[in-house]
Amino acid sequence: MSINRLSLGLFPFLFSACNPIMQERPSDTEERGMQEGRISIPLEVTTESGNTYRLQLPSVLLEGTTESMDLDLRGQEEMQQSLREGEWLLTVNEGWSLERLEGESYVPVDAEIISANPTSFFISGGESTTVVIRLLVVGEVLEFGYGDLEIDVVVDDVVEDECSITVPEHYQAGPHEVLSLYWEMDGDISDEVYLAVFSEWGETYYLSTTTVNDGHFDWVLPGDLDPELSYHVYVENASNGERLVNCWKYTPLDVTEVEPDDCSVEMEEGYEAFPGESIRISWEMTGAVSEQVYISVSSEGGQNYYLSTFTDNDGSLDWTLPEELDPQLSYNVYVEDAEDDERLVTCWTYADLEVLD
Repeated sequence: MSINRLSLGLFPFLFSACNPIMQERPSDTEERGMQEGRISIPLEVTTESGNTYRLQLPSVLLEGTTESMDLDLRGQEEMQQSLREGEWLLTVNEGWSLERLEGESYVPVDAEIISANPTSFFISGGESTTVVIRLLVVGEVLEFGYGDLEIDVVVDDVVEDECSITVPEHYQAGPHEVLSLYWEMDGDISDEVYLAVFSEWGETYYLSTTTVNDGHFDWVLPGDLDPELSYHVYVENASNGERLVNCWKYTPLDVTEVEPDDCSVEMEEGYEAFPGESIRISWEMTGAVSEQVYISVSSEGGQNYYLSTFTDNDGSLDWTLPEELDPQLSYNVYVEDAEDDERLVTCWTYADLEVLD
């Protein structure tokens, strides 16, 4: 049994295989200086093999900058809605279903939304916008297309130039680690592939790029990935920088929590110098050696700071004591591991500084 795709027009990024939705510009809104666009979406289609499908949408939330609407589209053959020009967010809420006509009744069929939900899109008065909802459905390939405000339903039960993609069963990596993505394409092999990494089935995209179809791509995971979220790696055939949507594959990505490696830092037991003299602050770090260190000099356990800086972890820093240092106070030199001008607080050490009189 093969799993094919069902594409319905709504999401902004995507598929040139779908015809655009034409945005109208009503004359009354022109007079007010506000343009509107009309989206027209078929919710029912009959394939060449004779099967009829309809999409039941009990709750579609459209949110603009100044207004929002919650639409119940159950039992409708198409959706038509005028929207003000600007940014919009569309959410297909829970309770949707795909049904197939069997006899005189519609029965539910297994399907899954695999595109971003919710998603944002922009309405431009008088211009065309391509937006797509993508679903996985067993059995047939269906594409719900669009013309210039006339429903042009394109259904193809025969997929020409078939291809298939093989990928690992799952990936696992932690933030800042290098993830090597692998795939193998058979059949109609495209010269490029589209690669994406996203969380929560498209809520946030961290990688979205087209690259040469050489079966391998290295990517460094961002440092802010939340291990509590679900992530997927997506591979799809592409050509000339355009996604083809003929074959694709998803792979779960487990983002692991990175346990900080042990490190230690040592420096001299103490320093002494007169105000205005220079000292060389020296240290040695072992274990998980950071690229930088944070160094400070303070009095009375942090009451006043005279040095607070990030520097390369090269083992030494020359510093001149300010003339106004009071020899009656106590001073400390502090060294801590750091990265990208951020303190890591994994390992640190103190040393006394005696200001001579």
